[in-house]
Amino acid sequence: MLNGKAKKKKAILEAAINVFAEYGYQNAKMAKIAEMAGVGAGSLYLYYKNKANILAQIFDHLWEELAQKQETLAARTDLSAVEKLDSMIDLVFDMFASNASLALVYVIEKHLCHDTEACFFSSKKHHEHPSHRKFMDICEAHIIEAQQDGMFNPHINPRSFRHFVYGGIDHLILEWAQSPEDFPIDNIRQDVKILVKKGILISDRIVAKPPLT
Repeated sequence: MLNGKAKKKKAILEAAINVFAEYGYQNAKMAKIAEMAGVGAGSLYLYYKNKANILAQIFDHLWEELAQKQETLAARTDLSAVEKLDSMIDLVFDMFASNASLALVYVIEKHLCHDTEACFFSSKKHHEHPSHRKFMDICEAHIIEAQQDGMFNPHINPRSFRHFVYGGIDHLILEWAQSPEDFPIDNIRQDVKILVKKGILISDRIVAKPPLT
């Protein structure tokens, strides 16, 4: 059970997600976040010194939760590597399917934030964040295990593949959050799984490249 301080911090982060999603990070006001969270402006600054700090905390919590769930999934002995990878995709989609505002903030602000001192998504800090790195490393381990078990193409570089899938999911989540009717989340979830596990060929035949002329 959360204590009073933890409840206030949680309420502030949830309010900030909605404010950032509606107004954008640059246009969001600390006063509006305090209002939506039901706390005084003074109390808000006791917990978070500025918007950048709030945004960083939102994504810290996001990746910490995903990494913890991924770690639990990786420890299961009743699932194959492919089943674990399948479940990893579900972890990401389930996280955002339950909160479209979080999806909008995550994908949009990831590409717009340029505050290198505070922003979670400055390139150096983002890739060094321990929870994000742990999540991606476990994903790569699933791919390597599947290759060793003869289930995935051994010629694919696992690191390249993990970033390819991660980037594709990022973009699809943005499309869903902005246009859910055109990109139903359950449909794109299944498309990702099919592409990851089956590719786009309709058979296992190797299609030869035409000769250069």
